Amino acid sequence: MADIRQTPETEALAAVISRSIEPRIVDFTRGTSDGAPFLLIPQGTQVIDVRAYLDKYLPAPERKRGTSKHAQLSSFIDHANRFKDEGSAVFVSPNEKEPFLLSVIDYHAKGPKSAARHGEHRGMHVPELSTAWKTWSEKDGAAMSQEAFAAFLEEHVEDLSEPPCATIDAAQYAEKARLTYAPIGMIHDLARGLEVNVSAKVASTVNLSTGEGRITYEEEHAGRGGEALRVPNAFLLAIEIFKGYDRFEIPVRLRYRATGGSIRWSLSVYRREHLVRLALESMVERVKRDTELPVFIGMPESARE
Repeated sequence: MADIRQTPETEALAAVISRSIEPRIVDFTRGTSDGAPFLLIPQGTQVIDVRAYLDKYLPAPERKRGTSKHAQLSSFIDHANRFKDEGSAVFVSPNEKEPFLLSVIDYHAKGPKSAARHGEHRGMHVPELSTAWKTWSEKDGAAMSQEAFAAFLEEHVEDLSEPPCATIDAAQYAEKARLTYAPIGMIHDLARGLEVNVSAKVASTVNLSTGEGRITYEEEHAGRGGEALRVPNAFLLAIEIFKGYDRFEIPVRLRYRATGGSIRWSLSVYRREHLVRLALESMVERVKRDTELPVFIGMPESARE
């Protein structure tokens, strides 16, 4: 390639080009007296924010920022109480299928004339559904063979609760649906009886006026000692809905259908969405009580990146 000779003309042209591609700071003034500098960047060039490089040399950060994540509600509350001030607030997701609680420590203070704040110092807690709740929810409405149903009851007998029911909800449901909650021993006997008769053919099923059912098998022993199996129409659970939170009393309706000498079993868990909502409301009430902060349903304004 031929060398370009340096002449006054080429040097002047190079100077013009150099000036045209340099970033420039220009002051703009609005209709009021205040103004602000703007950085004009030629197309094809890049702006690098040097603040991240310079801030680490400061004796301390200019302000608190970032989101701490908490595995337990108690930790979330402790964090909020450690840093809260008169402007702090808590937000709760309106999506009950993906719940979370978010504290904004440096939220805007109350009032139309209060100073705006960055909203960059936050805490978050995402409640996790318990294993027991997920297990029973998966079985809600699902048809099971006698063998599978007996094994399921045996495996999860520790989730059962002894009647009488302790909540108004469960009592009212039993009254309206004409249900009688079975004691734990009766459910245990049912599971054992079903295991004994897993290969037996059903001879008859009877629904009694009490709501209880009776199943008779053709083989020699139907239940313990040969008696017909007693089948309750409902029982109670006492399980956590969210891991690490209070246990809830949950009615479960028991149904079965005899066809062709065999029985299909199914469970109906009482108002699952309603119970999740109650569990979330219980969390919100605890946050209100223990932090004394306002709680909003929704999302805060986005923090400045």
